[in-house]
Amino acid sequence: MRGLCIDLGTGNTSICALPSGDVFSEPSVVTVSLEENIITDAGSMSKEALGKTPENLMAIKPLSGGVIADYSAAEGMVKLLVKKACKRTVLTGVNALVTVPSSATQMERRAAAETVRNLGVSSAYTIEGSMAAALGAGVNVLTPTGSMVVDIGAGTVDSAVIALGTIATGNCIKDAGDSMDTAIVSYVKRKYNIIIGENTAERMKIELGCALPKEKNELKKYKGRDIATGLPKEFAVYSEEMREVMADTIKKIIDSVIITLEKTPPELLSDVMESGIILTGGCSNIYGIEELFTKRTGFKTKLADNPSGCSLRGIHRILSDKKLKKLLKYN
Repeated sequence: MRGLCIDLGTGNTSICALPSGDVFSEPSVVTVSLEENIITDAGSMSKEALGKTPENLMAIKPLSGGVIADYSAAEGMVKLLVKKACKRTVLTGVNALVTVPSSATQMERRAAAETVRNLGVSSAYTIEGSMAAALGAGVNVLTPTGSMVVDIGAGTVDSAVIALGTIATGNCIKDAGDSMDTAIVSYVKRKYNIIIGENTAERMKIELGCALPKEKNELKKYKGRDIATGLPKEFAVYSEEMREVMADTIKKIIDSVIITLEKTPPELLSDVMESGIILTGGCSNIYGIEELFTKRTGFKTKLADNPSGCSLRGIHRILSDKKLKKLLKYN
């Protein structure tokens, strides 16, 4: 094994070990035993436990807004997920690369690097998520031609114009997928007097969420807890309702991209006008978001292949290509 690629995301953490290239992706959630103060599990089972744990256990998300909010939980999560992915927890002689938001402070970058350094790796580097996503989307970031990538994740939206291996202009906001989930929880509580959990809200976003009206106003049923009685109750929601609920967050996302475009030098802006905007990240799969981006920005917009996997593919390219290693930042 020569390298360890980690896309440390608010929603999901993806891992790829080199040279095998096998990809492992799990939700960024851990289960903590309150009695023993230890992490008992991490990943999909922990995510399913959100809002369901008994008094002696707690399911938490170690990352918020794309950066580490609970260092010990994040370190424990990475150890468990790496063990699941690589079948080992000590990785002596391995070079590790971890993604961070472009807005991350030096302290936040060091924290991300430390989460893997304790695995015994020989070196730990960080890379901006937007740069990794651009590489994963097939962009040649080393040329003087400007390219724009908008990485829409759970915790952050990173928009960047990239040229000559650097982020020429960029903007990072925390109004992202999690903000949509929060808006859905509030809406259901206000409209239907029903309390739902994070997982139900996320499922509603994935199944019904849209940036533009769908051809057919879809209707789906979900379950929550009635505020008045405290008992389980079923309710039905239309996709058009979800569009209206998510509209404010999507507007903030597009406004942040427009700010990035306004700060971009004219020559690079001309390049972007020709090549268009590339969308990456899990939330870029929302129905109609490409068309809405094109309409609001005036720039043609396209969705990258397998957008949620772009960052990890980009890290893989960096560790596999000597020419790209100049992009690494040692922490």
